[in-house]
Amino acid sequence: MASESILFLQKQSSSYYVYFTAALLFIHNAGLGGCLVYGGLTLFHHREEQPEEVERVFMYLTEDEASNYMSIVPLLNLFGTVLGYPAAEYFGRKPTLMATNIMQMLGFGIIYFSNSFIILMLGRSLTCFAMGFGVMVPFVLISEITTIKQRAPLSVINTQSISYGILASFFCVYLFQTKYLIFFTAGESALFLILSLFLPESPHFLIRKGKIQEAEKCTESCEEKIMLVLVKRSMKLLN
Repeated sequence: MASESILFLQKQSSSYYVYFTAALLFIHNAGLGGCLVYGGLTLFHHREEQPEEVERVFMYLTEDEASNYMSIVPLLNLFGTVLGYPAAEYFGRKPTLMATNIMQMLGFGIIYFSNSFIILMLGRSLTCFAMGFGVMVPFVLISEITTIKQRAPLSVINTQSISYGILASFFCVYLFQTKYLIFFTAGESALFLILSLFLPESPHFLIRKGKIQEAEKCTESCEEKIMLVLVKRSMKLLN
């Protein structure tokens, strides 16, 4: 049908949903970047010896404890990455992204209130796992909601946003005391969670789950409209 041609869909499609989602994913990835360097930026203060009469902001860590504090990152990051994609396929892209940021906030909360090394490592483990859990989903979501023309620049920005998050964390400890870094990093996750309330689920995911009507309600971009047209045509052929 002419009304369902690719050129017609390109003219009728809206980029608002795409750019809004890309902005949210930028915040999400920036939080992951901050989580990645949090340990390195705070380790010096954990190892710094202070007089007993001075109240410590960062718990003192022995050399072995500091080693565990840093070395746990790649292991749990890998474990989270392995589970992140299956979770996104089963629960959806939006719930997985939200769960990632909830885990990060919870982990930083545990770190902030920790009074022993075990509790500190519990919070640290949760943030490291969340970092891997949510790192692949933005790439999947970007590929599902963009046209071919949009995909390349937004994918690059999506990748760079992790580096921007790392850089922002360095600026935070440069401009302010390191004890405020935890609020800055957790704040990125909190901001994402607030704005994610307006984020629809990926239409591709809804279509694969057979929720065609729900997919139509949140379809704005050209790529999604084309996908819906193809699915509907396939269903007509099967019937």
